[in-house]
Amino acid sequence: MAANSEPAIPRQSTKPTSAGFTSNDGETQATNLRVCDTCIRKKVKCAFLGSQPEELHGWALVLPRKKTSNTAIPASVLTFFDILQDANPIFSRSRFLNNYRHSLCDSGLISTITTISARLTKSLSLQESVAVDDRIDLLLSSTAVQDNLFSDTPVLDQFRKSCILAVYEFHQFPGHQSWMRIGALTRMALRVGLDQLQNPRSLQPEWSAVSEEDLDEWRAIWWCIYRLDSYSNLSSGTPYLISEHLVTTAFILHDPQQSPPLQDNCGVLLDEQWLISWQEVLEICQNIACIAEQWDSSFCVKVDPAISFVVFTTLVFLDIHGKSITTPDGTLRVQIEHDKTVLRLMLEQFATIWTLPRLLKLSYVTFSESIPGSLTDRHIKRIILRFDAPLHSRWLQFLADPHKYLNDDQ
Repeated sequence: MAANSEPAIPRQSTKPTSAGFTSNDGETQATNLRVCDTCIRKKVKCAFLGSQPEELHGWALVLPRKKTSNTAIPASVLTFFDILQDANPIFSRSRFLNNYRHSLCDSGLISTITTISARLTKSLSLQESVAVDDRIDLLLSSTAVQDNLFSDTPVLDQFRKSCILAVYEFHQFPGHQSWMRIGALTRMALRVGLDQLQNPRSLQPEWSAVSEEDLDEWRAIWWCIYRLDSYSNLSSGTPYLISEHLVTTAFILHDPQQSPPLQDNCGVLLDEQWLISWQEVLEICQNIACIAEQWDSSFCVKVDPAISFVVFTTLVFLDIHGKSITTPDGTLRVQIEHDKTVLRLMLEQFATIWTLPRLLKLSYVTFSESIPGSLTDRHIKRIILRFDAPLHSRWLQFLADPHKYLNDDQ
């Protein structure tokens, strides 16, 4: 059964704390996915053995009720920091492990870490796999995970747990449920003021009591949420919730040496300008493929799987270049085919771990097999205009019947 949840109470204060809660995750609910519903996720119907409902118990603001020093750190927790933490850096390893030894970490967070680590890094027996999958279903379907964020005091461990689940669900079960989770997490981060961490005067007075070390931990959470917001909206072609100006990171917003985006200008560029811009795209794709050629597949678990978006987009543009009538036969076409092979292998390596790269691989294969050779500039422009985002409905409609859009005279 799910932990009891009450309607969210309007926030009276935003006093942050590193304290945790002993929280339970709700019962499994059916999951409806926007992308490949039945193929992505088969819900395990058997109950998780030994799972018993827990109640929410508030810990003290700094120390839990139970003090235990020098608690041994299980291998599954160390595995998370040795591998998965690199792909989603939201912890200070030394601080977290020290807190764990002194029982200062939320038990729900530890359970989430060990479960996700087991699924991604271990060879499990059938019985173990069923138990882990069922536990993940419980975590993802629980309303308590979201409800715990809507408290009077933002809790670091609760945000960490939500970030880990959001990252896992987005890459393993992409669809509307994962996008909704990220949206709720983003809005809650804005509600408690994580976008103002670099501007202390804008924060509630309670934040002044937070140490600089804890503020750094909150900044890591904010950066993770920013990335999730970017990934989810980039893939679905929807507006971002978080502006890059709120991250206070030195992004290059305007480069005078860079050509305007092809998608925004393909209808107005002159033939010569079009060819110059199109050649620049090819050079960028070749540079990415050159880097990918040095890739070591043993790092797939350690790297943010969102890199698959870059690989997928590069593959699409290389495929278009290889089929363009403006691309000369000979060495260049051979090099393009080689680059495509390198990138496809890299995407397949990520696809052995994550669902999202598998969907992107399927999307690319469908595109490549359905698009004929001898593409004219007019064909290329029409493809680019439909390429809003990898999971956008316009792109999926195009893949369903590309000839309809390529041969349309309007």
